[in-house]
Amino acid sequence: MVVHTVIVKPLAVRVALFLSAALAGIVAACTPDMGPGADRGSLAAAPRTSRPGLVLSGTGFFVNDDGYLLTAAHAATGCSNLHITKDGRTLRSQLIARSRSGDLAILKIDETMGLPAVFVRSETVVANDLVFAASYAMLQEDASRSRGMLSNAVVASADPAMGLSLVSSAPEGTSGAPVINSRGLVVGIVTQRIDRTHVQATSAQSAKAFLSANGVAFAQDDQPQVGALQDRAARAATLSVGVVCFKPA
Repeated sequence: MVVHTVIVKPLAVRVALFLSAALAGIVAACTPDMGPGADRGSLAAAPRTSRPGLVLSGTGFFVNDDGYLLTAAHAATGCSNLHITKDGRTLRSQLIARSRSGDLAILKIDETMGLPAVFVRSETVVANDLVFAASYAMLQEDASRSRGMLSNAVVASADPAMGLSLVSSAPEGTSGAPVINSRGLVVGIVTQRIDRTHVQATSAQSAKAFLSANGVAFAQDDQPQVGALQDRAARAATLSVGVVCFKPA
C-alpha cells in the first residue's frame, strides 16, 4: 500500500507565499514606457493587474543596517499598509516620517535587505555629470542586460536646495530610486517627472537633513564605493527595493 503524505502549510505561510507571488507579478508588470504624451507628474506606478488595491508605488533604498529606508513621499501616501519587496521576499513596513517639501518618506522594516547606501559627503554635483538611476522593477527585469552599465542619465542642473534635474527617460516606478554618481555614492532621490526626457530628484543634502531631523543614522563619504569601471546598475540593484502600497478599497 502506498502512503501519500500531505504537507499542510500553516495559514501565515500560505498567505506569505500568495503575497510574494502576487507582488512578483506586479513587479514584472510595472515599468510602462513613457509615451510621447508624457508630462509633468509623479513617477509612482500603477499596476497592470485586475487585482484591486495593489499598487507598486515605486522604489526605495536602505540608509543603514537597522532597516530604515528612503523613498518618495507620494509613493507611500494614502496606503492602508506598505510592504517592501526584494529578491522574492516581502516584508511589511512602517511609515516613520514624511517630508512634503522634499517629497521624501522614511520607512522601517525589521531588517535591512541588501547593502545600505552611502551618501556623498561634500562632493559637488554639476551639470553634465553622468549618473545612474533606475526603478527596482527595471533593475529586476534588466539584471542580465545591464552588466557593465556605468550611467543612464545626465545631470542637467544641480542645486543643493532645489535638487537635481536629470536628462532621463525613467519609467513609472522610479519614484524614490537613488541617483548614484560615478563613485557609487548617492547624490539624490528621484521624485517626479518634469517632462518626457527630464526627471527631478531631491538632493542628497536635503535627504541627509531630513534623516538627521528624524534621528535616523546614515553613512556618508567622498571615497569611491565602486571601481572606476564597476557596474553602477549592479550597485543600484544591491541598494534598491520595491515599495508596494496597498490602497484602501
